[in-house]
Amino acid sequence: MSIKKYDLKKINRDTKLYKTTEYDCDSIFDYMKLDRNEPCKTNKMIWLSESEERAKFYGDQIKIFNVDSEIYLWKLMEEPYSFFLDNYVDNEFKGQMQILLRLFGEGEILKDQAKTLYNFLTGSGIFNVRIQFDMLKNIRSQLTEKDNITFDNKTLGQFKITPDNKTLDDIINDYIAIGDTFDEETMNQTKQRLSIYGFDQILLKLICKSEQTSPNGIHGWYIPKDTTTVWVEVVNDNVVTDMEEIALFNNSSLSKCELSLKKASLKKKKRKKSKRKKKKKKSSKKKRFTKKRKVSKKRKKYKRLTQKGKEWAKSMSNYMKQKRK
Repeated sequence: MSIKKYDLKKINRDTKLYKTTEYDCDSIFDYMKLDRNEPCKTNKMIWLSESEERAKFYGDQIKIFNVDSEIYLWKLMEEPYSFFLDNYVDNEFKGQMQILLRLFGEGEILKDQAKTLYNFLTGSGIFNVRIQFDMLKNIRSQLTEKDNITFDNKTLGQFKITPDNKTLDDIINDYIAIGDTFDEETMNQTKQRLSIYGFDQILLKLICKSEQTSPNGIHGWYIPKDTTTVWVEVVNDNVVTDMEEIALFNNSSLSKCELSLKKASLKKKKRKKSKRKKKKKKSSKKKRFTKKRKVSKKRKKYKRLTQKGKEWAKSMSNYMKQKRK
């Protein structure tokens, strides 16, 4: 197995990687270990970040994964990937994934569909922004034409395609709306990441399957920090400006995750605050009498000041009258 054939990204042992997810670490670990004999299933896939700040784009429930052994990753935005595929992937691929991939070349062989998908999502090959935009509009046309094709009683456009349950119709229309704002200069740009989670899953599965036939020694792909794109990603109504990511199809090098210390400390602070509130409630009865006394003193003081003010105003009025005379 060669790992020097290409310029791969190396993630060193004991590196900390971050992910936002509502699931607890025990559940994640158990899920990742299912179906050990099926290496390219989606439960082996995981999206991570080298930066905790980047992970926060997706929420505050941060989990930390430790790298137990070195990981090598394909530089997604730099190298064109050569696929080695036959026409069978796995049982999981049959159905929704297979139907979606046909949007990238109905009747074409799997290898060519995979290449088109790769170029579409990365702006590689001949795919500048204009061609990506045209492809988005082509997909929208296909969704309209194929609205009679259903899977689990849903049309293609109704397929949930993101972790926050956006449909394919919604995502395609959102990106077309973005593309409608581009000028000529923007349309000619290349290497612009177009991130659609459901399509990313398919691409990662196809790379995994290709690696079984012609291995490059990789566990997934890598996009470096501060990678920007004209195709801004919107997650939970927040614009994600940094496209940095690590996508693994092989999670065997990761240890069981742990909760972010920042999140844990936040929970401790909340617990302390709740304890303080309880103490305050207990002592509130004792303090009521004291507070009333203080308030009454303030009121008397205010009345005295007001009386002085009246006296001062009266004396000034008399003084002015005498001056006029």
